[in-house]
Amino acid sequence: MFGAIQPIRMNSSSHESTSINVPPRFDGTNYLWWKSAMRSFLQSRDFNTWLLVVDGFTLPKRENSETEFKRLVVFSNEEKALAKQNLDGLNAIIHDVSRDLQHHVSTCQTSKEAWDNLQIVFEGNSS
Repeated sequence: MFGAIQPIRMNSSSHESTSINVPPRFDGTNYLWWKSAMRSFLQSRDFNTWLLVVDGFTLPKRENSETEFKRLVVFSNEEKALAKQNLDGLNAIIHDVSRDLQHHVSTCQTSKEAWDNLQIVFEGNSS
């Protein structure tokens, strides 16, 4: 009687259709809409991932060192979880920016860096 569950699709005036299960695609137009939709998407998937997009992620440093970073293999479980959440946010941003705009995000190491780069390009520097 019932078929497979399908993702809910919503229509937007400037975008054809968008799934709430897939991040919105950004092609360089209507940045403010994309920014709002991507924020909502990331927050709904994992709020801690969104917090790292806003506040940033810093690799943990080795004990007794101000300049040397820990090797990934010795990260604590909490550090691994934070690193994974950063990569989840970065992955969503990189994969939802069109190829024409990849140069703005492809070398970023953190989700915050990618988010901020796009904001500067499409909104300008507010400082």
